[in-house]
Amino acid sequence: MELRLVARTPPPGQRYWQPFELSPLFNDQWWCTWVDAQQDEYYSVFEGAVEVVRLHLEHHWQTFYVGVPAHVRRDGLQIQFIETAADQRRRRHALRAVEALASAYPDRVLIAYSECDEFWQALGWDQYQHEDADESPQLYQTLFVDPRSGQARS
Repeated sequence: MELRLVARTPPPGQRYWQPFELSPLFNDQWWCTWVDAQQDEYYSVFEGAVEVVRLHLEHHWQTFYVGVPAHVRRDGLQIQFIETAADQRRRRHALRAVEALASAYPDRVLIAYSECDEFWQALGWDQYQHEDADESPQLYQTLFVDPRSGQARS
């Protein structure tokens, strides 16, 4: 069955909002906080009528990484959080959600910081280290970049 990305949008005229409802299937500390409606984007990903994945995207990110190409610095779209519903894990929903996201943003380069390194590595994403990682590796996360996203741009 095909996955469907559904943008979570704030009520009209409301500056601060909670993008998601409480759910025992997701980590509420990540998804049920008050956020500024003028920043970031949130998506629910559905398979049929079932919410299987949640996404939090950021348009601004730290660019202090060694060897990151200029087009990534310019066009990077950060996946801040991605979570699969507890009862839907190990069914490739996160992979399919990332693919749907790449299709929805063909001119952007998908990036993510290390939190689930094995997942990003399994996708074949390129890895970059922070310019200060040698001095304080515990302070800096690895940056993962989807080498296939943003292909529409030259």
